[in-house]
Amino acid sequence: MSARHDLNVDHRGGSEWRPLLAALVNGSCSESDIRYALDALAPDPLVRVYAFRGDLLRALMEVPNAVWGRYPVLYEEYREAVRAGAIARRDLPAERKEEFWSELGLGERDEGCGMATRS
Repeated sequence: MSARHDLNVDHRGGSEWRPLLAALVNGSCSESDIRYALDALAPDPLVRVYAFRGDLLRALMEVPNAVWGRYPVLYEEYREAVRAGAIARRDLPAERKEEFWSELGLGERDEGCGMATRS
């Protein structure tokens, strides 16, 4: 089992996820960064890793189109995650649905990526 499956990603104070979220948003992410994020979404597309429920999916939704052009297979998996997230959000109370569209709270968009636990 890889290290990514040992992580409890649905928690408050996920500061170790902040660099990955920032890299996704600003397009400086690698193929392995995107794979890591998609794998984390597989059990729950609305997983909370940093600021609010669904923040990882929201960060993926901010990935620039040029990045997806380099990884068409991952783009298809991303689209499946977006669909799963939309279905999951249907049953949420209104205030939780609105929370999904909150700011990610990352500050600067030029932060790098680097998660020590990635394999």
